[in-house]
Amino acid sequence: MTKVLYAMKEVAACVAQCRVVMRIDSENADAQYILGSCFALQGQLDDAYEVLKTMINLTGPRQDACKLNAYVCMKLVPPKYDAARLNMDFLVDEDPADMNVLLQVLIYVHTYICDE
Repeated sequence: MTKVLYAMKEVAACVAQCRVVMRIDSENADAQYILGSCFALQGQLDDAYEVLKTMINLTGPRQDACKLNAYVCMKLVPPKYDAARLNMDFLVDEDPADMNVLLQVLIYVHTYICDE
């Protein structure tokens, strides 16, 4: 149900449904990921970061969560570059042939490391 609500951009209903699922199963990775996605979509980046960080710590790194968390980390004020790098390191280690991830890492390095 939460995935359907998210796909339909029913963010408030989706957040409420994720919270119900998490009351029943606090370690439900899908509910945590979708909740973090909803927060990111609404611009609530601090909340998105906390939910995704908790999810990754409880259930282990997952490619979709690490990608989103890396993005969120770089958009926080102040940015959490080290956390973003750890997420990207996992993604590269997970699938070194994924050119999309490699390009994202190069953009990250150029934008946030080289320009400092």
